[in-house]
Amino acid sequence: MERMTHYPKRISFKPVTQEDIPLLFAWFLQPHVHSWWAVPETEHEFADYILKKIAGDNPFAFMVLCEGEPLGYIQYYYLNGDLTADETWLPELPQRTVGIDQIIGDKNMLGKGYGTLFIAEFIQYLTSYAAPDITTVIADPDSRNYGAIRCYEKVGFKSMGVYDAGWGSATLMRYDIHQRYK
Repeated sequence: MERMTHYPKRISFKPVTQEDIPLLFAWFLQPHVHSWWAVPETEHEFADYILKKIAGDNPFAFMVLCEGEPLGYIQYYYLNGDLTADETWLPELPQRTVGIDQIIGDKNMLGKGYGTLFIAEFIQYLTSYAAPDITTVIADPDSRNYGAIRCYEKVGFKSMGVYDAGWGSATLMRYDIHQRYK
């Protein structure tokens, strides 16, 4: 597997805009994304799906840029005491917990360390700017998505076990913000 040669790359995040929808739609149709993340099948339905994320106040959607070029998509959302129907499978978590979901758009960028890099950078971004009061970050990859699970482990996430998430079997991964300082 080829690894990044000029590590670290400069990673940045920008809020998703309507102009990003065609690229995002193309990414979400890629087999390496679509097999793990079910999204609407038409660009119009997908645009509605993404525009709701942009217009809402939870989740928050971002494009991931590497050296200024689009690399992926990441979103975060707050988990509060009032869990939605989709979240009732979750065990008890600290009050200021956020969940994250993300993709790498271009399959040629997989397996090169970019996911680990931008997830770590995004946690830094969250705790420094966007959500400095959070205590915990969770992710819930499909239990068969070994690449994603390994990526989260490299960042420092710990498995909390396998759960029936309603959409399938999920490995709940947890990252406690204070662990960075140990």
